[in-house]
Amino acid sequence: MIFEKIGRFCISFSSPLGLYLLLLMPVLGGFALFSLQYIDLHEQIEAFAYTTKKGISVIEKKKRKDLQKERYTQPNPYFLEEQVESLSFLEEEQKELEMLKNHPALFDRKAIETRLSYCKNGNNQLSFTEQDLRSQGSIKESEEKLRHPVEMSSTDIKKLLSLLEDTQIETFSPPPKLPQIVITDFVLENKETPLNKHVFEVDMQLMKREFLR
Repeated sequence: MIFEKIGRFCISFSSPLGLYLLLLMPVLGGFALFSLQYIDLHEQIEAFAYTTKKGISVIEKKKRKDLQKERYTQPNPYFLEEQVESLSFLEEEQKELEMLKNHPALFDRKAIETRLSYCKNGNNQLSFTEQDLRSQGSIKESEEKLRHPVEMSSTDIKKLLSLLEDTQIETFSPPPKLPQIVITDFVLENKETPLNKHVFEVDMQLMKREFLR
């Protein structure tokens, strides 16, 4: 009975088209199997690439974190006092005021001397007050709030940001052994002085982070 069915099946392919289809069946089957294997291999490659990329990202993130920790470990504890609060601003304006003060044709000497005194005698210097001191493990943090706004030129701002952002800005570069500084608030206003000079009034708040061994 079974042989009769096989014989009828083979006879059904006795026409040229049937024989052609019969010959193609192994090829089509092989192609289908290859396609399935290719899809499976492609999915495996994509999964491997994703896992590898994720692993590299984790390694690079850890490397950056380690470099950051190394950079800011054992910083100068007096960085703000010695490097930032000691900065002098509006030096070009001070030079101009000194020249004007000694000019024989000067009409309002009092206004020049008042402005010069403001620029030179510590009235226009940064001064921070430490707030919310906290520590966890080897990390110590504090909020540093500026006591009063300070007037600066555009050059002064670049000099200051080079220190706070720990980056080279034009000719200004940060020193070694500084803590990590995060600027949490920064207000910049264009202002005209009593002698019609344009300066920037700056107010800010910082977060200082130190990594201790």
